[in-house]
Amino acid sequence: MSQLLDPSLVRHGRVNGRYFRENFAQGGIDLVQIVPELVTNADSAIAVGGRASGRIVLRFGPPDPGFAGEWKRAMRRLRAPGLLEWRHELRCSDDGVGMDAVAVDQRLGALGVTPDASGQRGLFGRGLRDVWLAQGGGRIEGVRDGRLVESWFFPSGGDDPYAYVHVRDEEASAAARTELWLEGSGTRITVPLSAARPPANARLRRLVGQLVQLRPVLEDPARELWLELPGEPAQLVTLPAPEPDPERPLLFDDEIDVIAGVRAQVIVRRAAEPIPLSPSRATRLGGLVIRSGRAAHETTLAGHEGEPGTRTSTAR
Repeated sequence: MSQLLDPSLVRHGRVNGRYFRENFAQGGIDLVQIVPELVTNADSAIAVGGRASGRIVLRFGPPDPGFAGEWKRAMRRLRAPGLLEWRHELRCSDDGVGMDAVAVDQRLGALGVTPDASGQRGLFGRGLRDVWLAQGGGRIEGVRDGRLVESWFFPSGGDDPYAYVHVRDEEASAAARTELWLEGSGTRITVPLSAARPPANARLRRLVGQLVQLRPVLEDPARELWLELPGEPAQLVTLPAPEPDPERPLLFDDEIDVIAGVRAQVIVRRAAEPIPLSPSRATRLGGLVIRSGRAAHETTLAGHEGEPGTRTSTAR
């Protein structure tokens, strides 16, 4: 592998500076930003592959010793300001369309090229680069059309914000396809976690299950999202929902005119008990959820949160 990490083979690229500052640099980056990026990327990869159903696996755990050791030696050799050591990492695997070296170059922006988003339902690649950049590095492994690629991304020591290198680009063995991607294609993304330690398992389960951005994925019967936590078997993540009001569970379900030629479906449900307030908008069960295709975000109605009935209703 040492010859593959020759500095002459390292590729440099650029991110959208405004996008990075607004989404990641202000107040740092945490799991509330990382997890949706990984899951929605995986969901897009499955959709692009045209499969009727798909499986996504999130795994929190210690790094692979072999990878961590090679990474540290490579960063020192390349004199890159990447993260050298970490005790915990997050891996996301999917059985979607898979990646090869050409796809990595196109979607992750070789030499500053904007990733091709045609036919995709998410920002496949752009936000992922910024996650890696903020965390100090990361890697992507993919199998596509019988070829295996493994690429490492890390902060650049030069003028460009990030750099990357393909450490493997070869024919995928039958063992690799069977062990890692049962359908013969797929992607695995690794994000080293720069924090000393992730939250406790119970907190991680609540966080992943309540993320607003993941609701379209969790509600899709053609998707399975599994969560592997340290010391626990993998569990299927389901969307938590407040207990409905037994007398009036549904307050409104109809289409309304937004502007000329634009209509929106509005659904308002009522819970039996007030929905607990959450300090994080991204993990709040109540409020107004806006969806467009597979994307979702929440609008906080701050001026109305204290009014009677507000915390017993959810709308989308």
